[in-house]
Parts: sequence; C-alpha cells; structure tokens
Amino acid sequence: MINGNIHAREWQSPEVLTGIMELLHNNSNDESLHQFLLENTTIITVPVNNIDGLLQTQRYPTQNWYSPQQGPRDGRMRRKNMLDVDESLFSFGDHLLGVDLNRNNAPFWATSDRSSPDDVSIVYHGPFSQSEPETSARIAAANLAPADQFRSYTDAVSYTHLTLPTICS
Repeated sequence: MINGNIHAREWQSPEVLTGIMELLHNNSNDESLHQFLLENTTIITVPVNNIDGLLQTQRYPTQNWYSPQQGPRDGRMRRKNMLDVDESLFSFGDHLLGVDLNRNNAPFWATSDRSSPDDVSIVYHGPFSQSEPETSARIAAANLAPADQFRSYTDAVSYTHLTLPTICS
C-alpha cells in the first residue's frame, strides 16, 4: 500500500501516486516486472488521504495564515486535517485545530517527542490512537490485502519551501 497526501500541503505526493498508477497501467502487458506485480500482488494506492485538508490548501493556493510562534498553519500551508474546522481562512478561532494524520497511528501513537497532546500543535496526534476518519479509512484500505500475505506500507511525503502572503501575524 502506498499512501499519498497525509499532510494537506504536500501536493506532489498525489501526483507521484498517480504516476505510479499510470506506470503500472501503461506497462501491464510488458511481460516483465510491472505485469508480474499486477498479476501476483495486491497493490493499494491512496493518492489523497487528507482530502479536506488538500481542498483547503487549494482554496487558498497563494495565501496562508502565519504566526511567528506557530509558523504557517492554514491556507496553502495547512498540514492537518479539517475535522471541526471551518473552510474560512479569515475566521481565527480554528486555524490551529486539526490532527496531524501522520501521528494518529498505532502502535507508536504518543510515544515520542515528535508528536504532541496539544491540540494547537502542528504535530498534534489526536485525542486517541486512530481517532480520525482518515486514519480509519487508511486502515480499511490496508486490510484489503489478504492478512496471510506479506504487507508493505509506504507513506509518500514531500517537501517544498513556499513564500506566500500572510493573512495574520
């Protein structure tokens, strides 16, 4: 299974997964590696896991909410999901909320300093492990592969440095 766009602002990840799907499709009869993989494995691709967050970044492709203490947090630079968050970049009550879906998973949920119990932290791990609907959907997708077969999971993440106009500072 390959998961893309767990962090909303990483637009490249869904493109990579789309490219992988196109590569497999276009080479499905190559009598080589691609055909072998398609005929002998279960390949699950999830191009966009954080759909609401991705839509928020695309709503404001040239703007972001920024705080000197928190950094870029909403608009084009949103990272977390949008559960209980409105879509307006100009309402300031909820722009720090949401869950970092990459930190909402068992078995290492809340076990390191790379996640936070603080709901306004950019690495907020959620109220409990697998609390988010996006996490449940990803687990359900992983369970499409037979349990008695070897399983491999990859998260396609990406990084880009953007300089955008800020809404609030």
